[in-house]
Amino acid sequence: MKKGLRQTVVMSVLYGAAAGTVLILFGRNLSMLFLSADNAEALDASARYLRCMGYFYWVLGLLNCFRNEVQALGYPGRAMLAGAIEMGARSFVATTFVPIFGYAAICWTDQSAWCSATVYLIIMGTYAIKKRTREVDLAAPSGAAAK
Repeated sequence: MKKGLRQTVVMSVLYGAAAGTVLILFGRNLSMLFLSADNAEALDASARYLRCMGYFYWVLGLLNCFRNEVQALGYPGRAMLAGAIEMGARSFVATTFVPIFGYAAICWTDQSAWCSATVYLIIMGTYAIKKRTREVDLAAPSGAAAK
């Protein structure tokens, strides 16, 4: 379990970093797939939003790894609670910071949700893996768990 999680985390973080770099460097160009070059204000806003997302895209990889791990190890309610934590973080940022900072706060709303849920899921994932490992060790015949 631990080896698989570790490999998945490395793969997801590397993919997230690569995809995030694309968003940071080419956000404006990607936005031009949907917006005309004449609409400079919308392109600027879109590029800014994608750039902000790009900085934390690797966290989204961690979030997905740990959410799936927690769910697969038999804790679907705790995995679902992470979604509620995300919604709470988004609501908090929207009601607290958007009135003060405007669009800049909107650009960071998703990332606050990802980080909040990821912290919770790492804690829950660590707990779930320790619990399941203990259960497997107790169920294994003497000496077999050490192999």
